[in-house]
Amino acid sequence: MVADMERRTMQLLQAVLAPEASGEEEKVHLVLSMEDGHKLQQALQLVRPQRKVVLVHIHRPAMMIPIPTMGGTVHASILKDNIVKGYRDEQRDQALQALEGYKEICTRAEIQAETLMTENDNVSAGLLELIAEHKITTLIIVGIGKSWVNRSKRNLAAALKKGADPSCNILFMHKGTLISVSQHDGSVFAFETKGTPFSISSRRLSLSCSSNSSPSPFMWSTPSSPSILCDSWSTPDSLDPSQLDDPSLEIAGSIVGDSRLTAILGESIDTFRELTGYLNLVRDSHEMHQAFQSKYSEIVSRCQFIGGIDSVLGADPENCGEEYWKTIKAWPAAFEHIVSVLNIVLQLVKQNCFKYNGLTPDKIFIIAEKLIDRFLEVASAVAKVRKSPEKLFCTLYMCRAIVDSTPSLKKVFPSDVLSRIDSVHTVLNDSARGILREFKELIQNYSSQKVAQDGSILLITGYVMRYIRMLINHAGSLDTILDYRQNSDLFFSKGNTGLLLFEGISLTGRLVCGLVGDLNKVIEQRSRLYASEGLRCLFLMNNANFIIQEMEHSDIKLIVGSEWLKQRRDDFDMHMRDYMSSTWEQVTSYLTAAASPPHKLLRPGLLSIFHTNARRLQSFDSAFKETCNSQMNWKVPCPVLRSKLRDNISEHVTQAYTAYLETLKQSSAGVGRDFKSKVSELFEG
Repeated sequence: MVADMERRTMQLLQAVLAPEASGEEEKVHLVLSMEDGHKLQQALQLVRPQRKVVLVHIHRPAMMIPIPTMGGTVHASILKDNIVKGYRDEQRDQALQALEGYKEICTRAEIQAETLMTENDNVSAGLLELIAEHKITTLIIVGIGKSWVNRSKRNLAAALKKGADPSCNILFMHKGTLISVSQHDGSVFAFETKGTPFSISSRRLSLSCSSNSSPSPFMWSTPSSPSILCDSWSTPDSLDPSQLDDPSLEIAGSIVGDSRLTAILGESIDTFRELTGYLNLVRDSHEMHQAFQSKYSEIVSRCQFIGGIDSVLGADPENCGEEYWKTIKAWPAAFEHIVSVLNIVLQLVKQNCFKYNGLTPDKIFIIAEKLIDRFLEVASAVAKVRKSPEKLFCTLYMCRAIVDSTPSLKKVFPSDVLSRIDSVHTVLNDSARGILREFKELIQNYSSQKVAQDGSILLITGYVMRYIRMLINHAGSLDTILDYRQNSDLFFSKGNTGLLLFEGISLTGRLVCGLVGDLNKVIEQRSRLYASEGLRCLFLMNNANFIIQEMEHSDIKLIVGSEWLKQRRDDFDMHMRDYMSSTWEQVTSYLTAAASPPHKLLRPGLLSIFHTNARRLQSFDSAFKETCNSQMNWKVPCPVLRSKLRDNISEHVTQAYTAYLETLKQSSAGVGRDFKSKVSELFEG
């Protein structure tokens, strides 16, 4: 019976992932959150290139709205509708932009992809609706976001298993393994890819956690652990695979049992246990572990903030040592924790607290040196592992941890140990500069020939500006790492080695100016792909406005200087003028020519004037309607810019039409309302 069930499930999966031999081609639906760009490439390896994929996202409208003036987030129910709508529209646009980024990743992998997004506060209900509406037959859940991990996600598999049509094959992806929940008896199978991405093996997983336990839809397996991982945290519900990546779910309590610290210390974890065994840290243990958790969560969330930029820029994913970088994310928090423990030890030594337990200063030094050497060994590997832009912030956090801990380390270690620490710090600085240089070169050589047909913001623009916002958080470290004389190439945009550096701008500010200059060149090059001059100008205006808004609503404006920022605004104004000149001024030219006084020598008859004016009005009316129709599908994502642009157009057309009517001694009452009504429909995309 078991063998038959496993064979049927294997045949089912192979049918799901293999191309259709005949009939209508089925599509593989991949469910992703906005933070799953780094998982998508792994998921695509499970799908044959001949199959089409649909990138699915369930967008949950935000209930907590950030209000800076109130010092935090506020529930949507107590805010004005326009504030809530504005923030939710912005979040929705970001989700759509993320999906377009994922689609670009599929294109690079030569896999045809579509996008599908729906809004629903309940993710399982949203997925069930999509399964029914689109008759989905294959659903692979890559990730669904962490904002609701501790609520409905725990019951997701059970809800889908219960509510989905039996013809829909529902799979979970976890660390390269596909998890299938049988719709017959709740059995769980893990499918691994071995050899080629399309070679599949299966393994039935044991469901016996205890004699009284019932099968859970959230059982999983990994290649290193052939038996199922039961709920070892003594919680009433089992956990689904993607919860393993949630830093907030690490085991609370003593940090010596934390898997992240163990991964870094390796065999030296016993040395750490020996040191903490001498200390009475019961009172401080929970607080110190919370500090560790907080730092680690900060690093992970910041890295997720710029997740996917490697794929968007076309960085080579090979040989980047992904497993190593997973460990490195915990390095800064672990290093700071070890230094905190050493600080406590020093205080206790001064109080002569180890007088009777045999822990001498010499023994403390030996233990501390062994621990620090292990950290330095792990950090030194940074120089040996290939790096990409997404890895920069792990490296910068390591640099910051060393600098912040140096005063404490000087109290413990002699000059030779401090010299080793400084050498590793130098290696990390070199690595950071190398990553920045590669990031800059990837922007300069960005080769995608795709632009949004509606003139919206270029995909790379959002990613690069998000990356720059992260850079500003490390301005202090970067100012130290960067050396103008040895790294001047980092401060100039491609083809412009004479970039004017305004007095008073820091090295980080100069770096940002150069990166934005490179980005502007990419935007200018992509704008030439538009056949319509008006759409080209709108595209330039959208991107320029996005860059300016990102600067003005962050600390970027503080480091690039007011003069440089003024230049960006001047560029935006130029794009606005070019847009009006190439579109609406062409429309009103039929009226402005008629409004000009006739030459004194020309005295046409009244009938001739009547026919001329009629033709001009007809030409204007035709041009106005044609321009409105052609721009109906153009998009301006920013609500403020959209409103401003509509007002400018209405004002320009109304003024020209009013001036024309005045030459005919006719009333212009109500003209503005008519134009404004028609223009208000533009730029929604």
